[in-house]
Amino acid sequence: MFFLGLFIPTLFFWPLPLLHGRKPYLLLSIAFMLPLQLPQALSLPPHTVQPSVSFTMQPYVVCLLFFRSFSGIVLGFAFMNSLATILDLFGPDTGACCRGGVVYNSPVPIEGQNVYNNIPGGDAGVRTGAWIGIFTWLFVASPAVGYLFGKITVDATDPAWGFWTVMILAGFVLVLVVVAPEVRPPWKMTHKPEHRSAAKGATERGELKLVMFGTSPEYWWEEVWAGMVLTWKMLHQKGFLIIAVYFGWVFGYLMLVMMLLSSLITTTYGFATTDIGLAVFALAAGALLVIPTQLCKLYRSNFRHRSSVAIHNNNYGHKDVGQHPFRAVLWTGAILLPMASIALTISAAGPPVHFMAPVFFTAVVSFSGAMVIAECYNMMMDNFDISDLPEPALTPGSGSLSNSTTHQHRTQLPASLHRYDESFTTSHPCLSSGLAIFHGIAFLFAAMAVGVSASLEDAGLVRTGLAVYTALTCGMTVALVFALRRNTTARSAEVFSNGGRRGRDARVSLLQQSWGTRWTEVNGMEWWEDADQQAV
Repeated sequence: MFFLGLFIPTLFFWPLPLLHGRKPYLLLSIAFMLPLQLPQALSLPPHTVQPSVSFTMQPYVVCLLFFRSFSGIVLGFAFMNSLATILDLFGPDTGACCRGGVVYNSPVPIEGQNVYNNIPGGDAGVRTGAWIGIFTWLFVASPAVGYLFGKITVDATDPAWGFWTVMILAGFVLVLVVVAPEVRPPWKMTHKPEHRSAAKGATERGELKLVMFGTSPEYWWEEVWAGMVLTWKMLHQKGFLIIAVYFGWVFGYLMLVMMLLSSLITTTYGFATTDIGLAVFALAAGALLVIPTQLCKLYRSNFRHRSSVAIHNNNYGHKDVGQHPFRAVLWTGAILLPMASIALTISAAGPPVHFMAPVFFTAVVSFSGAMVIAECYNMMMDNFDISDLPEPALTPGSGSLSNSTTHQHRTQLPASLHRYDESFTTSHPCLSSGLAIFHGIAFLFAAMAVGVSASLEDAGLVRTGLAVYTALTCGMTVALVFALRRNTTARSAEVFSNGGRRGRDARVSLLQQSWGTRWTEVNGMEWWEDADQQAV
């Protein structure tokens, strides 16, 4: 129920901070979390009446589930701002030399367009790799950490103290949110007159309705509706949909492994309460290794500051012209995940198999799953962030998002992307929508995994459930390869600053052909400093 609660705001209400700012939703979410812990704590011992012939625990269970679901909804408004806040602070630029198959080699920021690209070369990849690894670990490991904390609490004191402790921690977090500055103020507060004598004019608010329909929203639900339209359009792209379902499936599978490992250790090996939590903590320990895999030292050859124009034109180190190979971490995780799942299924036989066998393979499953989740974030930013691209000279009126003829880009960029303002940056809406879909599907699969694991535990089919999920994971891996395989030949164009251009063929994947990607936005165009560099 908690994951279903997270699903609702994450998928449907993510556009609201674009209208009102992020801090109000963080404050309200954490503030409402405090009182919501009270009824949940009072629904558990020692505050409940012992069941008897004339009294059952059903009212307490209903109360606990209701407020647990409502807590998920409230916390979802904070979660939908977590990754978005990091993007506001650091930007989605991975520092790669050819992002999404589009090479843009201009080291000089174009005023009003290169909002994120204000630092040279691969420095962007340094910071992006750090926060992607940390955020991925927090996203994957938090259920296992919470599970261990719950087991320790139940073993040491009454179950209700778990919620009392969460209330205390939420109070500290609330104080931090209050003192922290707003990273993305509302649009109406960012543009001020240059002179004191100038009158303050009305400023268009919102972003998504302006992008989708060419007008600003008058009410908050209009911005939400524009976000739903964009989400629906994103879901119609086959390549993106495969990646999104794969992302959600991996997260849901990790939740299933956590629940089934707990059942296996409890029923088969007879561990104590705290020891069960420590065994499940292997999920968090394995995922911790994803952080060093995202460090920039492993991918220097892909960074702009180490890649010259000659590398692309002469195809050095690039199997496909204008595109560097997929990172080894992606394929390592994608291949290791089903293999580790098979090993986990085999080891989940109970005694005489040592308990460390399923615990170890759980850590390996978590590590490989965290790697592909982190790489999915990288693929989204490399393919759907167009904030650093110049406006190509396309036919007016060719906008794919709105009917406006005032912008010559295939997608009408929000004003925050082409109107220079250091205090206000944003990511392209397709990227924000894609990440919301990622997390929404992940929470949906996680909720399904919790329900399926309960049924498997009751039926004593832990190993069977792992086998079925392993087979489905293998199928999802094949689908991932299908979406990323560059098997379509498309005509590309190199555009030079002096107006010249040169055509060539390039191979693109199903994901790159999705609507709203860097490749489709510029029709495969690439920008170079001058025509003389092509002969280098």
